Amino acid sequence: IIVCLYGITAMAQTDNDSLKVVYHNTADKVQLKWLPGSYSVWMSGVKNGYFIDRYEVQQINGQWKMVGKIRLNEQAIMPWSKEKITQEAPNNPDLKNVDLLLAGQDLENKANPETPSDYLNLQSNKNFVFILALFSQVMKNKTAEAMGTYYEDKTAQSGKIYLYRITLN
Repeated sequence: IIVCLYGITAMAQTDNDSLKVVYHNTADKVQLKWLPGSYSVWMSGVKNGYFIDRYEVQQINGQWKMVGKIRLNEQAIMPWSKEKITQEAPNNPDLKNVDLLLAGQDLENKANPETPSDYLNLQSNKNFVFILALFSQVMKNKTAEAMGTYYEDKTAQSGKIYLYRITLN
């Protein structure tokens, strides 16, 4: 399996508005993990989820062509609910840091800051939680799955070349 990846958001204006995609492939599956480029993109994914399209690519007469496309998920990939996190985290050491997702959601739901100092503190807290969440997602697939940023393509076939596109819903 040969994999090419790209993650996009609707109308990405800067690098911070995009998704960074990492993968690992074996003979029978491709593991995809995507990292939002900013706190706001992360929260948009938390609220709306993600879709993954897979394109099969072949070289025909010396030119690369897309010869097939499928959407891998019928419903948007979403983070786990607070209830599922609360139920599964105590029994799974790979989920120790998934509470960062809950902290990020709590920060997003905070009332508007009243003073410039309050605003700066809120932004600083959001950025700190976001960086820790990215690190946690990279380190553990189960954490990334719980945060809604992980997918295993078990339908990928050995010997084929694929291009994956991950988009915000």
